Formats: sequence, C-alpha cells, structure tokens
Amino acid sequence: MGGGWGLKALPEFALALAAKQGWSLLKENNLWAEVIYQKYIWPLDIIDWIRRPHWNRLGISTIWKATLNAMPLIRDNLLWRIGNGASVRIGFDPWPGSGNALILPEGLVLHLNNKDIKYLSQIGDNQHSTIFSQAWITDQQWQLTEEWSIIWKEYIQALIETHIRLREEEDELIWAVSKSGQYVPKLGYYKLIEDKNPDSHKSWWTAISHLQAQPRTRLLMWNILADKIPSGSNLRKRAFAGPSWCVLCRQEEETTPHLFLNCMITRALWTQTTQALNINAAWQGEDIPAAWEQWWTTVASQKPRNLPLLMAWYIWNRRNAIIFENCLVNWNLLPSLICAAYFELPNESKQKKPKIIIPEPINRDMSWAYFDGAAQRQGCGGGILLHLSDSHFFHMRLGLGPGTNNHAELMTLRLFYILPYPKTVNNYKFLGTQ
Repeated sequence: MGGGWGLKALPEFALALAAKQGWSLLKENNLWAEVIYQKYIWPLDIIDWIRRPHWNRLGISTIWKATLNAMPLIRDNLLWRIGNGASVRIGFDPWPGSGNALILPEGLVLHLNNKDIKYLSQIGDNQHSTIFSQAWITDQQWQLTEEWSIIWKEYIQALIETHIRLREEEDELIWAVSKSGQYVPKLGYYKLIEDKNPDSHKSWWTAISHLQAQPRTRLLMWNILADKIPSGSNLRKRAFAGPSWCVLCRQEEETTPHLFLNCMITRALWTQTTQALNINAAWQGEDIPAAWEQWWTTVASQKPRNLPLLMAWYIWNRRNAIIFENCLVNWNLLPSLICAAYFELPNESKQKKPKIIIPEPINRDMSWAYFDGAAQRQGCGGGILLHLSDSHFFHMRLGLGPGTNNHAELMTLRLFYILPYPKTVNNYKFLGTQ
C-alpha cells in the first residue's frame, strides 16, 4: 500500500501511469494517438469505442495492452461538461450530478433511436426555454408506454435539477475525480487504492505524516498499520525458524494485533498512561486500523493523537531489548517515560483570529457605484451597479468575448435593467443591448 512515505503499490502505480496514455488518446491530437486510432480503433468513433465494455486484445503491443488494462480508470470516471449536447448520447453518457438517472432501459433507447433521437441536443426545447431555465421535450411526443414515461420523466428531472442548459459551446469530456477535469496520475493512483480497500481508514498515512511525533515513531506506526512489522508471525511467514510467542505476556503467538493491541501488558500500559494524562479515550478495536480510526475520531485535539505512536515505539523498543539484549524491563516505570515523551511534544499552535474589515458607509446623497467582475478560462465579465439618484439604479454588464486571454479587449457594453429603489419593488424594465 502506498502512502505519505513515498512507498507505492507498484501494480496500482503502473496502472495510474498507463492511464495517462489513454487520456492522451482521448484529448490530444498527436502522431501516437493517430497511429493507435488507425491500428486498433478505426472504423469506430473514439467516443463510441470508449463506451464499449470489451475490446479486442489479439495481436497488440505490450504498451497498448497496459493502456487497455488501465482504461477502466479513465472510462468509469468520465463525465460530460455539457455545451450544445451534440456529443452526449441519451441514456449512456453521464454529466456532473447525473447519478443513476442517466441509465435508461435498452428498449427505451432503441425506441428513441428508431425515431432518430440519440443526442441530448435533440431533446432541448429552445422555443419554451427562458434565460433562467432550459426546457426539454416531454414524453407525450414519442408515444411512450406508462413505464417508459415514468423513467423518461426521471431523466428530464435529473437534467433540470442539475441545471443543465444547452449553449453554443461544444461538449467536453472531463475526468470526474480531478477538480480541473484533467486526468492526473497521482489522483488516479489514490483512486485505485481507495477502490481496492474502501473500508480502510481514510488516508491514515497522510494523518500520520502531519503529526508532531518524531519521524521514527511515525515510520514505525506506518509499518504497524500496514502489518509490515517483523513480528513473530510475520517472520514465520518468511521461513524464520525461531520462536514466535509474545515475549511480553508469554501466553499467545506474537502477531502485530496481539503485540500492539490485545496483549495484557499492552492493555495495562494503555490504561495507566491514559489515566495519568487524563485522556478519556480507549485504544481498542477489531484490528489496529480500526483502533486507530476510533482513536482518531474520539480524540478531538491534535496532540493526544500522537499517543499511539509513542506507545507503539516504547513497546517495540522494550520488546527488542528483551529479545536481543536479554534485559529485564520495569513495566511500572514505562508509563512515566511515555508521559514525559508526550509532554515534550510541541503544543498546538493557536489560530489567528480573522481580521474583521468594516466597510465605510455610503453617502447616498452623492453618486456612487458598486463594481464586480469574474474570469473563467478564456473569458471574463464585469458589472457596475451605478446609483444616479434617490430612486433609480442603472445595472450595466461589461463582457469580454471567448478566446480573450489577457482580459484587455472590451467586446460588449450592455445596459440591462433599471431597478426602482428600494429593492423590495419587483417591477423592472429591459432596456436592451448597446
């Protein structure tokens, strides 16, 4: 398993890297993509090829085979950022927030295809759409059965609830795991690890790396949670012929859960230490990851979360002293040493109070205005709320057209509304565009 120490699970890491080739095939127009398309995909369309659940693997290269093995990571997390809807297949292609509503029965899809209804752009009702919402064609126009009519209404309701609106822009494929919509191998690796073991503690390796305890204790706890510690049972798995019973209690086999969770000496140390530190929490669970998760959620502050690392370090240190140095351990003294190490940890830094900025009052006897603006990708816009008298406001929008990168070229100047003051009056008048 991979984690904050830079150790990767090689099979998942290799898949995450190979998936980058699949993403390049979808998004980039280069020589490699053209060769792969002509050799393995043609005459299918690239998007239709992605929708297919099975692919031909006969006579393919090693690199292409690795890319195919990684393609489910791309395909299962693809979404459409809807523009004009001309590329989004009805009943097949998901969009952000669509959930399971996008999946339509095969019979309903074939019924729509027979009526030459395949893409989302074909069900948009632009005649009844407004500037606030997109209208869609109802089920009555296609003579659907009662069952299909209910399913179709759920499909349309999903479009409405997710605020899908058809625009002049082309549809765009995005990778849902990334906020940017682009595939990133690092996020792909984390996604594979999460899918492989969804019941494990969420990013426990990240939590350990942010604790204040010494790095050696954090590395030890990482190995304990991953069950990579050279305990007696793990050594026997590696053909080690020595004894494997617990040298602390000498009653059971020394497994990782027994040594750091269930041993009677370990439980006694935990009880004495938590009482001395006045921490009202227990180190217990079905296994060590479960105990770690319970401890992490029960203890609210950051400093007590370091205690399992200190406990594990001193238990492991004394266990090795008994085996390799034949030492006698004073267990009654050990809780005091753990408490001393705990008090040496740095205290939690106090958060700075946010600075409160009080805006200056507006003199309504003078002309004044509010300005605001925003930019997204290759376009931007701004607004002016201009106060000219005691009873009226002028609302103007300034916009820059698509393709403008430096936001320097003014493209449109629009005068939209006159709003009476105060704002509780709802009537307004549209003035048009200049």
